[in-house]
Amino acid sequence: MTDAEKAYAKAIGDALKARKEKIGLTFDDLAEMSGVSRANVSRIFYGTVDVRMSDLRRLAEALDVAVDKVLDAAAKATVKK
Repeated sequence: MTDAEKAYAKAIGDALKARKEKIGLTFDDLAEMSGVSRANVSRIFYGTVDVRMSDLRRLAEALDVAVDKVLDAAAKATVKK
């Protein structure tokens, strides 16, 4: 991944993480609810992998947030000023 892609992956993870913390879930809870492995949830949240759309959709559904809101938050966080 390029530096820009890493920053975007991290921003997606940050957006998901903020929602997870807001509703009080653990990584284990989210993994069970979404069907995404706990290890992969962790990698996504810390931005160490480029998230697959299917995993993003399942995580967003489990967190009761729209995928476009996660992507918009990530885009805003990575816009250069």
